[in-house]
Amino acid sequence: SKARRYVERACLPNPDRFYSTEFFVNQNRQRLLHPDFQAATTPDWPLQVARRHFEAAAGAGELNRLLHVDLKITLADNDLFKVVRTAGAAGIGVRFPLLDHSLVEFMATLPASYKVRGGEKRYIFKEAFGDLLPEKILAKVKHGFGLPTSDWLKRHKGFRELGRDVLLSA
Repeated sequence: SKARRYVERACLPNPDRFYSTEFFVNQNRQRLLHPDFQAATTPDWPLQVARRHFEAAAGAGELNRLLHVDLKITLADNDLFKVVRTAGAAGIGVRFPLLDHSLVEFMATLPASYKVRGGEKRYIFKEAFGDLLPEKILAKVKHGFGLPTSDWLKRHKGFRELGRDVLLSA
């Protein structure tokens, strides 16, 4: 089943290939979303947002177009939001120097070969900072800003009860 879904997605055009599993565009829509919300939206509405961002970067090359969508959706609407809100709740101010507006604009103009080379991601970053950063940082595997929600649900009774109350109550 997983292999079949992988092959099906591989045949989709960008950005659907990458975002079709990220949004409620599959069987979970019916199960998870309120019928009124389903009636007010189309099943592919979240993908339409990704498609608009992808089209806005037309002519930038496939990788740069996908990075544009990632910047607009994953970073802006998800990852940075979680980091800023979580840090703010703890009284910590957060800055993102590698997301400086002029730096992001400049990076968007670079060809894909500066970003990925020989399967190595973040190529230009590693070249630029190779003499300054320890090997441990340069070789570090990319990871996201995921929350350990499943672990919390399994191990913390209070969190599990809160989750049940919020998700299963009328």
